[in-house]
Amino acid sequence: DVARLLSYDALWIGKLDEERRTVELVALAPEELAEQVRERKLLLKDSLHATACYQEETLRAELAPQQAMHLPENVFFGGQRFQSFLIAPLRGRNGLLGVLGMASAEPDAYDSNAAEQLTSLASIVVLAMEQQEMAATISKFADDLERRIEARSAELEQTRQQLKQAETLQALEQM
Repeated sequence: DVARLLSYDALWIGKLDEERRTVELVALAPEELAEQVRERKLLLKDSLHATACYQEETLRAELAPQQAMHLPENVFFGGQRFQSFLIAPLRGRNGLLGVLGMASAEPDAYDSNAAEQLTSLASIVVLAMEQQEMAATISKFADDLERRIEARSAELEQTRQQLKQAETLQALEQM
């Protein structure tokens, strides 16, 4: 449980779109916060998420209260006033997949140790995402193989029927 390792007011996983323009929220805790999020996609432009994604390293950001209220992330999270952020990129075998982020309304909530812990957690999240992707690929291949086997079986059955008819006609002709 992440809450035992690190304290947070928000914890989320965001998946990066193919154009690398938005992060789509795929998981968010606590649930009460999820109810305040109207749009599930955050534009990367001018956001802390963009910095973490483009630098491809865990970002630790501390904001003054007056900065916090205009931050795209706080607007995105329903007007929250988070002051401390940790955002770790999720780097997979085939590139950047998204971000793992956490935020706190408290100033100076995260230190370099917390950033290291979040980076480690991000590695675990990447493994889970890649396993899920591999399972989906395997399932797709299995479905495709099943369709091909069914089609080939139908062709073989039709050929068997034609062969049987040909043998029957040949037997009748020999009579």
